[in-house]
Amino acid sequence: MKKELSLNDDMVEATINQLVAELNQQVTINKEMISAHRDNKDDVSEAFAEGVNKGLSIALIHLRKLHSDLIWKQLSLKLMTVEKECETLISKK
Repeated sequence: MKKELSLNDDMVEATINQLVAELNQQVTINKEMISAHRDNKDDVSEAFAEGVNKGLSIALIHLRKLHSDLIWKQLSLKLMTVEKECETLISKK
């Protein structure tokens, strides 16, 4: 039995989109917390919430890049499979 080296692109994209939505929601919540801490003059908590938002922003960048990286990996795997099949056909001649 031949193994398929592929990813379900739609499922990957849906999962990444769900994670992006959840992170965006957390960014919004943290912005509200930052505002509340600023109003209460709680500098330490405000700085902590701002740091969390920076981390969330970095995570969002990586998630957006992930989908294209996975597509590239899938194409590379398919190319390797085709190359091996061609080598097999050539060696049989």
